[in-house]
Amino acid sequence: MAANLNMQPTTIMSIPSPEYVCLYDGCRQKAFRRSADLDRHIKHVHLKPPDVYFCDYNRCPRSEKAVAAASTSQPLEMATSPGGAGAAGIGAFGRKDHCRAHYRDYHREDLCRRNGKEAAGWFDDRNISSSWWRCTKCLRKVSYSRCGWECRDCGQMLEPERISARKRRMGSKGSSSSSRGY
Repeated sequence: MAANLNMQPTTIMSIPSPEYVCLYDGCRQKAFRRSADLDRHIKHVHLKPPDVYFCDYNRCPRSEKAVAAASTSQPLEMATSPGGAGAAGIGAFGRKDHCRAHYRDYHREDLCRRNGKEAAGWFDDRNISSSWWRCTKCLRKVSYSRCGWECRDCGQMLEPERISARKRRMGSKGSSSSSRGY
């Protein structure tokens, strides 16, 4: 009698998906489904020093000056940690993209979204300075008179839509355009 090689199992066993657990002492974070999520957790929660981004508007509660003043009442880790005061709208940012969104939404700067597509008229109610623009890559203020349309820190060029918005805004105010590169 020949053995039947095409036998199907009579029961289906479910195999649990792997879980990635943080092994740092005292960490109570639930298990992660992906190792990349665990890696990000370790980098942002347990490893020091974290990347910290401050708002450069002096009167903003997320400026370095305001965070330093607040640190007398709480440690800097609390002001910058994901679960600390930083999540409540005060303190520094732990991620550059969150700082960029802050400039865009809170201070109404003309930082475009990643896809660069903004609705018609979006630039009309944005805060556009006549002396500087903010680099979307490194978030530094760039002086028109010294650098024109290129950031000296990272080499990023100002986006064409933002150049056009500045030309329209500055042209409507009657400013001289020869000294600023436009």
